[in-house]
Amino acid sequence: MPVNYKSLKKMLIDKDMEMNDLLKIISRPTLNKLNDGKPVNGTTLDKICSFLKCQPGEIMEYKEDNKKPNK
Repeated sequence: MPVNYKSLKKMLIDKDMEMNDLLKIISRPTLNKLNDGKPVNGTTLDKICSFLKCQPGEIMEYKEDNKKPNK
């Protein structure tokens, strides 16, 4: 997946929190998407950033997927 949330997991650890603490603001299926590195929508990112007082770039990282052929 081109997006990963390793920095989100690190931020939560730094704040003495766990991924499950996000269940206060997002659903279990959305949490599963984050854990699996799948895309989430902007509203979800807004909720997480508001909850953690951070910017989107602090919780996610884009990495080019080299498996896909260039057009």
